[in-house]
Amino acid sequence: MGVAQQTETPLGVECLLRQLRGKIDEGDTRAEQAERRANLAESEANRLRDVRELLTQAGQVLTDLTTWRQVASCATAQTAAENALRVAKATDLPTARERLSEAEADATMGAYADGAVDGKNAEQRKTQLDAYLAGHEAVRAAREHLRAVETRATNLEAALAVAETEHKTALARWNTARAQAELLAAMLTAVAGK
Repeated sequence: MGVAQQTETPLGVECLLRQLRGKIDEGDTRAEQAERRANLAESEANRLRDVRELLTQAGQVLTDLTTWRQVASCATAQTAAENALRVAKATDLPTARERLSEAEADATMGAYADGAVDGKNAEQRKTQLDAYLAGHEAVRAAREHLRAVETRATNLEAALAVAETEHKTALARWNTARAQAELLAAMLTAVAGK
């Protein structure tokens, strides 16, 4: 029996060692699989984090893309300013200048008829006429009207410059938002394709 025990014991130990190695190998295999799954999960978590960040940015870009309304309203304001300036320069200014010219001509004829201008030389007559015209009510009203029209035309030019600048700014924002949207779309496509 002593010999049989000795042969059984080494076999039992070898069997146990084999079983132990098998369990260790099985544990190693499970650990490797778990590590691969953990790496995949971490990679997926990183990808999802990137997607979430891109979606947050996309939300901002979508908000920025609504600037097309501002571009349209700025274009409308610019067109209105251009039209108003065109009308002022084409009709209002010439009409005001013509009105002043007529008032000065009528007043000049009246000054000579009344004897208010009787200077011996051209300089004296010009000085007398200028003084008479400066005091004549119709001429003063026509000059005031011309100044008001010129001021309005100047204000319209300034408004047009502001409208052009606002339109360019809004258009730049719109183009930037469009470029960002295209970039984000490409990035989302790339992230989704991983």
